[in-house]
Amino acid sequence: DSTYNANNFVVVGFPCNDFGGQDPYADSTIATFCFSQYGVTFPMMQKISITAIDTADVYKWLQRQDLNGVADAPVSWNFNKFCIDETGHWVRHFASTTAPFDTAITNWILSPSVTGIQHATANASLDVKMNNAQQLIQVSSTLNNSSNVKIELINIQGQVISKIYNGIANGLFTFTYSTASLNQGIYFVRAQIDSISKTEKIVVLK
Repeated sequence: DSTYNANNFVVVGFPCNDFGGQDPYADSTIATFCFSQYGVTFPMMQKISITAIDTADVYKWLQRQDLNGVADAPVSWNFNKFCIDETGHWVRHFASTTAPFDTAITNWILSPSVTGIQHATANASLDVKMNNAQQLIQVSSTLNNSSNVKIELINIQGQVISKIYNGIANGLFTFTYSTASLNQGIYFVRAQIDSISKTEKIVVLK
């Protein structure tokens, strides 16, 4: 996370006690251990169940092709890794035996589909910025033609929590969205103008 967070990348950790009983403690104890003993700086979620009948929804989606639309990926031990792109799409699964710095993972992190704009058309520019001081997200673009514009706010689980703009724009387009009602945390803003799409990670501070 610390090596690649400048590349629009974030690690999200999910503690689980299903494998060898290695995480029997409360969330606060797990978090303190991870932060103090290993210097973890990425978000740690609540402890969840993965193999039991009450599997957390996020791991139902991660493991089941009928939900993620790509592949079945049963988790059989700790330290499985799932690659999810900025638009919330399931990309790839790596088992425990694959090291975090394996080139298959780092090359994906550095690929254009993760780090920036997909240049499908040449008649528009697109920029997404976060202003924590004013509690605003600003999306701006210069459009040469009338274009369809869609802007969505996505949570860390990849779920669209707000469709904040959907309309037609032309010329210099600027749109602002207040983050005042959002809880502190990591979000993603996905802006799409015709076939140009950009997803920007933002951190809301309170």
